[in-house]
Amino acid sequence: MFLDLDLHGRDGFELLRRGLAQGWRTVVVSAHTERAIDAFELGVVDFVPKPFARERLALALTRASAPERNQRLRYLAALQGAGTAVVALDTIVAIHGADDYSEIEVTDGRRLLHRKSLQVLALELPPPFVRVHRSHIVNLDFATGLERAVPGGWQVLLKTGGSLAVGRQALAALRARLL
Repeated sequence: MFLDLDLHGRDGFELLRRGLAQGWRTVVVSAHTERAIDAFELGVVDFVPKPFARERLALALTRASAPERNQRLRYLAALQGAGTAVVALDTIVAIHGADDYSEIEVTDGRRLLHRKSLQVLALELPPPFVRVHRSHIVNLDFATGLERAVPGGWQVLLKTGGSLAVGRQALAALRARLL
């Protein structure tokens, strides 16, 4: 989605929050360059200042087409009732697969729906988020260790008291980071 922040008197940030909850990759095209950092914190892929050259817009389209970790990302937008909730990454304990969507588990116990798949989020989220299983991404800031699961396998222990299964492919890297 290409978005201008000035929508004839309406704030483009409200649309941005709703768009991010829908799972769209967003490029902001705006003369309000002082708002660029705020836009990046909400997860936009690029910010193109007006006036712009055709080449600059083409570069933004290329960036939007190739998912990559967004080191500046600070928030995810999620669906909450009929509206949108903006969730700070540092309050997300884990993200779970929910068919084509993802379910965000927050420190206050809420579980919110996000329209991007776990596969897409695993590519976009910055460290300390790590995909530990085909069904789970964990914020390692909330991980306390690993333990053997019954009847087999491993699980990552969380500060919230919960635990999540760890896939064989993720085990070695997770061990190195947690033990």
